[in-house]
Amino acid sequence: KEIIERSTLKVKIVDHCAAAIANVFEHTIGEEQIKGRTWILMDLGAQKTIFMIYKNGILVFTKEIGIGGLTITEEIQRQMDGI
Repeated sequence: KEIIERSTLKVKIVDHCAAAIANVFEHTIGEEQIKGRTWILMDLGAQKTIFMIYKNGILVFTKEIGIGGLTITEEIQRQMDGI
């Protein structure tokens, strides 16, 4: 916050990660495909995974868990060492 206040930039929009993903989803899929349907969106990052439920054009649920691709890869490597 302090950095933005010191800069000469004027902030108009701040997106939460889940909201940003939902915005990209809306733009990519198109409004007509979204209406009347429920979608599960997932952002699988290296350190964390975000699950989202998107229903009738509204982001109705988000859940972030502290397991990502890196954790999964490390577990596979650990288990493969024993083979």
